[in-house]
Amino acid sequence: MSNKKETLKDILKTTSSLFGLNDFYSHDMIYWEDESKNVLSISSACERITGYTSEEFLNNPQLIEKIIFTEDLFIWENRCVNVQVDDVYGIQFRIKHKSGNTVWLEHDSQKLYNAKGVFIGLRSSNRDITRRKYTDEIIDSSSSVLLLWKNVEGYPVEFVSSNVKNILGYSTEDFLSGDISYGDIVHPEYKERVSSEIDYNIETKDQDFSHEPYKILTKDNRTIWVSDKTVVKTDSQNNITHFHGIVTDISEQIEAQQALKIRDEQYKSLVENSPNGIVIHSEGKIVYANGMAMALLKVKSLEDYLGISVSRFIHPDDKEEVLTRLRNVTEGIRNKSFFETKFQRLDKSPIDVAIASSIIKYGDSKAVQTVFYDITASKLAQDELRKSEERYRNVFNHSPLGIVHFDKKGIISDCNNEFASIIGTTKEKLIGFNMLSQLNDLELKEAVQKSLTNGSGYYQDSYTSVISGKTTPAIGRFNAIYSDKNEIIGGVGLVEDIAERVKRNKLQKALFSISETASKNVSMKELYTELHLIIQELMSAKNIYVAMHNIETNIITFPYFVDEKDENPESRVCGSGFTEHILKKKKSQIITTEIEEELEKNQHVFLEGSQAAIWVGIYLNFEGNYKGVLVLQDYNNSDTYNEDDVQILEFVSEQIVKVLNKRYADRRLRESVKELSEAKQELEIINQNKDRFFSIIAHDLRAPFNTLLGVSQMISGDMDDMSMREVKEISSVIHSSTQNLFKLIENLLSWSRLQMGTFHTNPEVLSIEEILLETLEVVKYTAQEKAIKITNNISDYNVFADEECVKTILRNLLNNSIKFTYRNGSIVLNSMELETHIQISIEDNGVGMDQEVVAKLFNITSKSSTVGTENEKGTGLGLILCKDLIEKNNGTIWAESEFGKGSKFSFTLPKK
Repeated sequence: MSNKKETLKDILKTTSSLFGLNDFYSHDMIYWEDESKNVLSISSACERITGYTSEEFLNNPQLIEKIIFTEDLFIWENRCVNVQVDDVYGIQFRIKHKSGNTVWLEHDSQKLYNAKGVFIGLRSSNRDITRRKYTDEIIDSSSSVLLLWKNVEGYPVEFVSSNVKNILGYSTEDFLSGDISYGDIVHPEYKERVSSEIDYNIETKDQDFSHEPYKILTKDNRTIWVSDKTVVKTDSQNNITHFHGIVTDISEQIEAQQALKIRDEQYKSLVENSPNGIVIHSEGKIVYANGMAMALLKVKSLEDYLGISVSRFIHPDDKEEVLTRLRNVTEGIRNKSFFETKFQRLDKSPIDVAIASSIIKYGDSKAVQTVFYDITASKLAQDELRKSEERYRNVFNHSPLGIVHFDKKGIISDCNNEFASIIGTTKEKLIGFNMLSQLNDLELKEAVQKSLTNGSGYYQDSYTSVISGKTTPAIGRFNAIYSDKNEIIGGVGLVEDIAERVKRNKLQKALFSISETASKNVSMKELYTELHLIIQELMSAKNIYVAMHNIETNIITFPYFVDEKDENPESRVCGSGFTEHILKKKKSQIITTEIEEELEKNQHVFLEGSQAAIWVGIYLNFEGNYKGVLVLQDYNNSDTYNEDDVQILEFVSEQIVKVLNKRYADRRLRESVKELSEAKQELEIINQNKDRFFSIIAHDLRAPFNTLLGVSQMISGDMDDMSMREVKEISSVIHSSTQNLFKLIENLLSWSRLQMGTFHTNPEVLSIEEILLETLEVVKYTAQEKAIKITNNISDYNVFADEECVKTILRNLLNNSIKFTYRNGSIVLNSMELETHIQISIEDNGVGMDQEVVAKLFNITSKSSTVGTENEKGTGLGLILCKDLIEKNNGTIWAESEFGKGSKFSFTLPKK
């Protein structure tokens, strides 16, 4: 390696020695590169941040570029260019962690020079800011601004949340630089009141207070209404040093209230039909009330209203405040348009209302008009909303955030119960705990240390308590507390338990993965496997299976089964197992050893398979005739699953059921389409066969009958004049026609029975030689008439087939060969034993066929009848019948032929 690299190595060692600090133990990912961008060393934190080890980065210098998001790669490329000119600080980009998760990094690079000022390499650091990014997103989306004011003139801002620009128009720098204080933006009309209210609360030493709504001016000179919640912060001498506050824009609410005001006489015609109750009172006595007021207060008539003191309808709990406000209205003191209170109906039942009062001219004198409406329903919702907002705004007293106070040595002086819960102990045990010396979590210790040295520190990680061993994902912000001399005297930390958020993120990721999996074109096995992997991201799922119950057949199958002990079970009739228990109850359940014993004893539910420490069954409500159960079990740890896990599984299973319902519906649709297509093809074949069948009957039956009719007519008219030779010839014609007719009818009957499905075979062991000899006796006269020689080379093989079928096959094939063999020709019969069948061949030296005719021999739609060598008639149905009968007996038939050289028909029948 070059001298520069050696020099850089020496500098690394020297730097480590000088500062007593080793970058390899830094919480950040620190690495050193020489002038050629070769990575010389890298801190072990790289594996925590990226998932890759130091060795992987050292062996692959381009690894950092490979894991950067494609969309952010230009940021890295700009860094590589800019670092040639100057150091680079604070650039941010995303990488893909080895696990597949997204990680945000903040990157710094400093150029290094030797003693002679020669550039020798870079020192770079990557810090994981993922949690900070997510936290900033939460703050930016909030509708309220968080502020920290110093208790000096003008109330300068020392901290403001980043979403301030969205609401007030000012940036955080506008406030923190001191260019503007919060007091500067309070509307001049309200400055005195806001200031006096602060002075009053300082004097009374209230720990928290709220201002009446007031106006402020935004940076673009707009006027908005705001409300706030302020918490007082004191030092050790109980002197107020700061104010923590949450400021909320309520302009829309104020405008809505003002829009509801009815002030002018011009609306008088609308009063009676107003949806609001309206009462006019003078000197405390009611002089008018509209219909809605009477309905809301349950007064039957106006006469029951008139002259009654208005205080009669004010609830005793609110009477003093309401009467004070009414006096203020009478004296011309302006009140907020609407405020909430309680009225008491005539029957003394309470009703929540929002009321607004104003001075009007009634007759010749002034009176007070009070408008009110029922807010009973909205009150409940507002109360819930207000409680939620108060929990959020009241950071120190009612917030779900953990709060801790510590001195400048890091010793805890006070904390709330939420902080103690996150740490994993009690508040009492934490008082006096030194976070700088007793914490094992280096990141948390560093955040506390930074708040005591730099003013603020940030923490985000899974915290493991040194006291209880409890691990809690948490986010923490730590800020210094200053004395009057601006010296750090301690700090305060706000820590949030984000376990539920982490769980929700995992659940959202799982639902997204399920949706993504549903769109993939994968098999059902692959689909179940991917769903298994998704569940494993949420909880332990080493042993899992899915059971499907067909309600019609009462059969349970197991399309997916993964288990460390048991084999995939066979399909079975629904019985008395735990799976059947869930199916019958239609309710998900955790079954422990104790519950199992109770079920076996009282409900006769029995375990099938190996004993599990804990068993969870989730009911799957599929559409149609199927119901299912998703089962997880653990053989060792009975605490693996709880009711929260059951709720998560039920929620996830609902999405899985939707995916599987769609997948099964698609499959059933495809099967239905396939069945319809096959049925259509079968119907077309049946129609073709039907048409051909009627064609045969119409054509081939007519010919022999015409012959018989003609001959019989000839005999009946000229019998006396015929010689014996003529009678003999006519008899021969009658015999031939009758014989052909008999064969045709016999074949038609057999073939039609085959097509109608009423033909049944009765296979038995047959001697092929014996059947052939019997058949030869039937056809020998026909062969002798044409002087055809038949050579029988058939061996004595046994076949397993229907006897009548075999006879019909041989008779048709032999008759066919005789028909197409010339006079004095020959026919040879051969046999051959195959592995599972016997092959029989009938070969002649007759007319033969070309290949086009051979291809159509066994197709009824292409059947045609051809006369024999001596004009023998036929139907062509014999070969088609042979094919159907052979296939009925589990055999095959084929033909080999060449025009002018004869034909060879071969078929097979199974052996015994």
